[in-house]
Amino acid sequence: LVWDFGDGESVAGGKRVTHTFEAPGGYTVKVHASNGAAEEKEIVATTPVVVVPQVCYVSKEGKGIAPYMTWENAATNIADAVELNPKTVIVSNGLYQISTEISIHTDLELRSVNGPEVTIVDAECKCRNQAEGAVVDGFTFRRGAGNWDTKSSFARVEAGVLSRCIMSNCHGMVYRDSAVLVKGSGRMTDCLVDTYNMGGNADCVHFFGTVVQDGGVIERCTIQRYNYTTQGGAGNTHGAVHVEGTGIFRNCLVKDCVTTQPAGDGAYRAAVLVSGDGVVENCTIVNSTSCQPGAGLTILSGTPTVRNCIVWGAKLGDGTETTAVRD
Repeated sequence: LVWDFGDGESVAGGKRVTHTFEAPGGYTVKVHASNGAAEEKEIVATTPVVVVPQVCYVSKEGKGIAPYMTWENAATNIADAVELNPKTVIVSNGLYQISTEISIHTDLELRSVNGPEVTIVDAECKCRNQAEGAVVDGFTFRRGAGNWDTKSSFARVEAGVLSRCIMSNCHGMVYRDSAVLVKGSGRMTDCLVDTYNMGGNADCVHFFGTVVQDGGVIERCTIQRYNYTTQGGAGNTHGAVHVEGTGIFRNCLVKDCVTTQPAGDGAYRAAVLVSGDGVVENCTIVNSTSCQPGAGLTILSGTPTVRNCIVWGAKLGDGTETTAVRD
């Protein structure tokens, strides 16, 4: 047997051989077999060997040739490049339709070239960071779909960082849902969550714009235009932000939020709801409307730290002023 590895190297050997590829790329492996009767046959591998480079590229104009080492051969689908698991995936301008979750399990960095205004992910999907060192930076995510009891229609940040992203136009919200969930060692920084015109069904109890819990951190973000009308049953809480457990919400702006539907017993409506022992620090909460006092910030339970915040412009549904903070 003579093995041809497609990189200019060949070796005579048995049924099993080893070979080290020195450069990233796609290689077609062939094996040439012959016997003493002068019979010969060449077998070509049906799938090329892909040696992954440090950087993969994604472009609407790419040819989609793995391993996507250049802009010319770039992937046209973000998920294809992420699946190869390089160190970095760089995405050029464009509107990318995606139907599956973008899930990052390593320290991969997914970055756009020119920011969220021109790099848009549009589909019923979400982005999920699950590893320390994972980075998603510079995208607009729109039309995220609801996920039953997962609190993460657009993004679920369990580790790593989600930064400089815009989340807008979420739909199909369901029970215990939100646009973004940040938890564990995850961080969301310098993002905009615009929950205007979110849609859902009658089971949308405990619905929030953004949830931070269990040590997660949200900082330098804007959460705006939470305006969602849903059922008003007992115990059903709704708000633009929910700080749960030991979540940290810091240096953020929450504005123009409306939660006016009458609440049943044990139900709470506010722009920011806090439960547990988390932190709300250096935040501004303005122009919030609710059916209850505490339209700006309501502490549900625990002993959280609320420090150096501005809560202003709290109103009831009829436009009259009400208590901005409720403990």
